[in-house]
Amino acid sequence: MAESNKMERMERRQKKLEHRATEVEKINADVRERLITIINNQVIYSGRYEYLENRYGIAARKWKNVCNRVQLPGIDMLSSILQDYPWFSMWLMLGKSNNSTQLDGTMEGWEKVIYDGLARDESQPVRTVDAGD
Repeated sequence: MAESNKMERMERRQKKLEHRATEVEKINADVRERLITIINNQVIYSGRYEYLENRYGIAARKWKNVCNRVQLPGIDMLSSILQDYPWFSMWLMLGKSNNSTQLDGTMEGWEKVIYDGLARDESQPVRTVDAGD
């Protein structure tokens, strides 16, 4: 009886792990699709991958592999693109946009910017991101 319960618990745990792995794979694929969208819409040069290599120091082959859905982007690629297109950071990473300028949390007075913005437009709901999403 105890052995049967142990096996059931192990099977449930394995299913949870598989489910989480599937969720992570989906999130990674979604981030890749959004990165491809940014590249396709913002980097309009012929020789796009060579341009990206020269601009960010990441091999053209890697950019091409990401855009052809052969590999997932690395953090180096994501942070490189966001250096030039910071207004896409929330959308790229979370798939959501708060429709406002994003702030640097180390900037002096950032709290005032937020509170002033909320006071000006109280009709806009405050959007939060649930870590479980």
